[in-house]
Amino acid sequence: MTAYLPPVGWTDVATRRDPDLLEARFAHRLEHELRLMTWRITVVIVTAVSIAIAAPHL
Repeated sequence: MTAYLPPVGWTDVATRRDPDLLEARFAHRLEHELRLMTWRITVVIVTAVSIAIAAPHL
């Protein structure tokens, strides 16, 4: 039965460190995306307020 399985070496086995590394990468990316989203929302709000203030003066 094991003859049908592909050869697997120790490099193919996940270590306990692998989930920790994956979690760290995910946390870093999430932090980056949240920071970017915050800046985008801030720009939209500032633009909308600026237009609302300038509109009556046109």
